[in-house]
Amino acid sequence: MWAGDFVVASSVCEQLVSGNHHEGWVVCEQLGRAHQYANLVARARFLNFALTYATPSHLEDLLNARNEVEMAMLYAKVNTQMDTEDTTCDSDDGFVDAKSHPTDEDEEDGEEDSSDEMDEHQGLLQGTLGVTRSVLSVTASTTSNLVTSVASKQFWKSAINWMQPLHELSSQGENDQLVEDTNADFQQQGCHAFYADIIPNHHISSIGASYKSYALPSISNPALEFSLALLRIALIEETLTQGNTIKTNKTELNGEVKQFVELFTSTEELVADYVQGQALQRLGAGVDIDRFLTDASYKEDTVLGLAMTLDSEVFDLALTLAKKYGVSLWQVHMTHLQYLFDSDITTAQLKQHIIEKKLNQTLSEKPKEFILCMEQNVLLTVNGCDHERLLQYYLLVEQCGGRESESLMATSHIRLLKKLKGSAEGLNYKLLLKPNSDVLAILRPVLTAENVNNLAKVAKNVPCKEGAGIEPSTVYCAWAQKYFFDSPSDKKPKTSSDWIHRYESCGDYIQKMNPSDVVKFVNQLVLSDVGSQKVPLEARIGFTRRAVKFCRQQQSKQKLADDGRGWQEASGTIERWGTHLDLLRSSTFQNLQKSKDKQLRSYATRFAQTGSSESLLRELSCSVLLEGSSMAMLREVLSVYPDDSTTTPEDVIMDTLRLLLSHWKGHDTQVNVITEGCDPLKILDHVLSQVHDYLEDGGELLAEEEVLEEIRSLCEDSSVLLNTKVKVLTVAEKHLSLNEEDLQLVRVMRTGGVVAGAWLEDLNLTVEQEQLASSDTRGALLTTLITHTTSIQQAQALVELLKLWPPFSPEKYVDVLSNPWLAVFNKILEMSEDKPLGGLDIIWEASQEAFHLDQLPGKNHIVLVKKLQILGRVAVKCSSKVALLSDDAAVHAAVIENMESIKEVKESDYDGDLLSGVISRELVPVLLPTPLYGPLVAHLMEAGDKTLLKSAVHQLENAGHHQEAASLAFIQTSIPKALHHFVCPSDMCIEMVQATDLGQSVGFEDLEGDVVDLLNHHVKTLTLEDLVEMTWLEEEK
Repeated sequence: MWAGDFVVASSVCEQLVSGNHHEGWVVCEQLGRAHQYANLVARARFLNFALTYATPSHLEDLLNARNEVEMAMLYAKVNTQMDTEDTTCDSDDGFVDAKSHPTDEDEEDGEEDSSDEMDEHQGLLQGTLGVTRSVLSVTASTTSNLVTSVASKQFWKSAINWMQPLHELSSQGENDQLVEDTNADFQQQGCHAFYADIIPNHHISSIGASYKSYALPSISNPALEFSLALLRIALIEETLTQGNTIKTNKTELNGEVKQFVELFTSTEELVADYVQGQALQRLGAGVDIDRFLTDASYKEDTVLGLAMTLDSEVFDLALTLAKKYGVSLWQVHMTHLQYLFDSDITTAQLKQHIIEKKLNQTLSEKPKEFILCMEQNVLLTVNGCDHERLLQYYLLVEQCGGRESESLMATSHIRLLKKLKGSAEGLNYKLLLKPNSDVLAILRPVLTAENVNNLAKVAKNVPCKEGAGIEPSTVYCAWAQKYFFDSPSDKKPKTSSDWIHRYESCGDYIQKMNPSDVVKFVNQLVLSDVGSQKVPLEARIGFTRRAVKFCRQQQSKQKLADDGRGWQEASGTIERWGTHLDLLRSSTFQNLQKSKDKQLRSYATRFAQTGSSESLLRELSCSVLLEGSSMAMLREVLSVYPDDSTTTPEDVIMDTLRLLLSHWKGHDTQVNVITEGCDPLKILDHVLSQVHDYLEDGGELLAEEEVLEEIRSLCEDSSVLLNTKVKVLTVAEKHLSLNEEDLQLVRVMRTGGVVAGAWLEDLNLTVEQEQLASSDTRGALLTTLITHTTSIQQAQALVELLKLWPPFSPEKYVDVLSNPWLAVFNKILEMSEDKPLGGLDIIWEASQEAFHLDQLPGKNHIVLVKKLQILGRVAVKCSSKVALLSDDAAVHAAVIENMESIKEVKESDYDGDLLSGVISRELVPVLLPTPLYGPLVAHLMEAGDKTLLKSAVHQLENAGHHQEAASLAFIQTSIPKALHHFVCPSDMCIEMVQATDLGQSVGFEDLEGDVVDLLNHHVKTLTLEDLVEMTWLEEEK
């Protein structure tokens, strides 16, 4: 286009328009404004395309440019018509409209029209001419100026003459005859004229209104077209040169439209929300449009979620939405930056993206928040070995962190990372910055003979938070350790002499170490796992001697006493290690190391690595008990300790106990023993069992009172959970002899645990020791708890408390109104009116406990049974079982009363406990007429207990029920298992006869009735002895 090749430019723009590439509207605008390009139609098309997609700020200029092109097109049309048409006619007929201009068909029909219709046409023609002339009159001034600017006076005169209506030219237009379509054969779809354009093969209904009279002329009308073109030119020029300014009273205007402004604003916002929602939906990101339009927090989350993208279009949409809905742009940019660091793009792409989106400009507005987000979110996602990424991270901190200390420190990081990129690839830089990190382990993998000196120089510049860098000595120590064990030499050391030679080869690096690093280096050689496995014991002893000698030499070189103190401590530590290594030669240690017990061998290995450090020895000894080993094994481990060690088995027991108690107290412990994955209560149980065994064996160096004092200190600590205290005291009670005060303390703790567990939300009550001191105080506490009991779980807790507490005074149990068990049972029954089953189970279990403790005497027992009977059928089983706890016949009457009230027994009305109680209380004869007798017999058969069966048979025999007693004995005594389901002799005999040859040949159906009558007659005369004898005979047969 700049070269003047408008044809090619037009072709390109045509492709942009046809392809709907809205980004190309700028190019289309430039070509549309190009005055050198003569194709006005194409220019207008391109400007229309630009108007469709341009930003609001460009719309006014584009409208003006399009009007200029349209005006040029109209000028060209006017000039063309003036050159080709005859303009001498003075007739006004050319201005007739569609209503007044007849077609040829109309002319034929017009012969039949009346004179009135002709008058109507003439009136319309005159009206149209008047309108046209008035329009020309209004725009005469503008049109005159316009035409004057482009043509001569002769042009204007000829143009006015040309505008006269040319009826002859008009009548020479379309002469096609209109054929009336009657749709007589009903082959076309009839419709209103309004829908004619959208229905193919249509027929316009003659019933509806016709639009023919109101349409623009369908034939060529040059005069009218020329007039309209001039009018359009005038109006466009007025648009370009003038503007109508409407002045009004703003106060009155606001008053009139105030009620509509809010509606308009609200509607505008809804439309904008809808448009944005549609844009979100096109992204396919799973955004809930309805929720997005109504939920502010969801809207903010959605915007921030859109910022987590690599797509520029989506990110731009996120920025647009953030501006519209008031979401922090800083937060959007920060979220986008976090996503960039967490994505898989390369650091070069990340850097380019930051520059293109100008993230630094926005993020630098809040330096404190930026640094906080970078440290808490971004730095975590960066691999410590990716120096390029870390460098980009610190560059951003430096650029956007303002004058914060972290920003100033970032400069040091940048300088150091640039040096490390080439010389220490793979170094985890992030780990170096962590406090208390193992610098030696971090440096060791990346150190080589080529980079060790370089890293030693730059390591001191590592900006740690403590303010001190890494000493060069540390770098040399790490390299010496690596070199010693992983030397590139082809010859691997095999003998002690070879290893000592390897040690001496590290002399240059040892010379550059400070005392602490020399100690670390020697420790790695003589006490570590790798050193113990690879290096012989004699060689390790030799290392310690040479290291001690070196330390003393260095100490003598120091001029100041303070400077030499470090070397003195180092020589003392290494010398102690040498002595410790000598212990490993002893037969005691060798026996321990070669023990058949795997656990003992493990303790020997761990002892070898302690270096006789007092803290490590204590840790090892405590581990023996913590890991469940016995005192005997502990004594074996202690036997290899140095002679100057003061550790005794008693000390170990107390140290281990304090360690466990400190664990529950949450205090820091001096002994670093790992108990992760173990149950501390089980460990405590083991330790206290060892204490018990020690005391049982006559141990005198450890008093039981010392152990109890430690446990009491835990119970007195308010920071320890009550539940924990109860568990610890329970374990202590199992192995130690608690005094009365300790037992009282246990009760208080347990009571507090039960109360806290059941009434924590309903009752803010702390159980004190005074509340359990006497029968009256416990009764008052129980009354309070009963008052606040609202659930079955709380009722169960009341029962637990009564079991836990010591007995009340005897008079409390005698009185029905003061009996604590009866008070709890009344509360349970009160709560269980609607659903009594859960409460009845609790009452049955608790009543057994109370009855065996003689805390539910006669009158109270009777009251409980009667209260249960009031509940009806649902409590038959429970009331009967509770009644059977007593041997009082008056109470047993309740059982009989219950069973007589039942017409048909169900499985829910009895269980094994009830049936066994009936037999043990000798109530079988009494219950013989009741429905419970059948389940009782079935229970005896299933139980197979001959003692119970014999008891039931004798009860029936003594009561005169000989037939039933014989039947019961005959069923169970030595009868084959296949016949156990027969419950009377006649049934069994029928079965036996049916199996005989007679029964099969005759047909048992014919004999069944006679056999039954006969058996029932004779069985009444059978005695118990007869039935037993019959059974024996059957067995012999």
